[in-house]
Amino acid sequence: MSPSQVSTPYASLAMAALRLSPLVLSSATIISVAHQHVIFAMLLTTSPTIARPFSRKIMWIMGSLYPLSLVSLLLNAFLLPASSSSSSLFGLGFALTLAHVAPFRYAGRLRGALEDEKVGKEALVKVMGEWHRLNWWRLWVCDLPAWGVVFAATVRGVV
Repeated sequence: MSPSQVSTPYASLAMAALRLSPLVLSSATIISVAHQHVIFAMLLTTSPTIARPFSRKIMWIMGSLYPLSLVSLLLNAFLLPASSSSSSLFGLGFALTLAHVAPFRYAGRLRGALEDEKVGKEALVKVMGEWHRLNWWRLWVCDLPAWGVVFAATVRGVV
């Protein structure tokens, strides 16, 4: 008997939570990236020094969401797949989510400059502009397609 066919109410509730977790986490990630994008766009011209506290607060969220998303996608894709088609879609969602973190060295350099109190206002504005562009590309090329694929996989896995 496969895990998705277990008849106890708690097991079926756990499977539903497992199937829905990638969609919930992917949605939270998109909201967070979009929030970051809008805030940085506003701060670029008004007060870049506010970027440091904002960045520190949002990074723990992002640092939690991506690993949780990757784990839930792996579980759904390979360990407990609902079907081969949903498994493929969850795998593609995993690849797209992983692509978001692919430029980690470049992003790490930018994060370091954002955190460095010695970086002056002009240099900080430049770094924020680079971060803003990086997030724009990651949102449209990785995060939104990943969300669409995860949505399709969730529908296939739950229905």
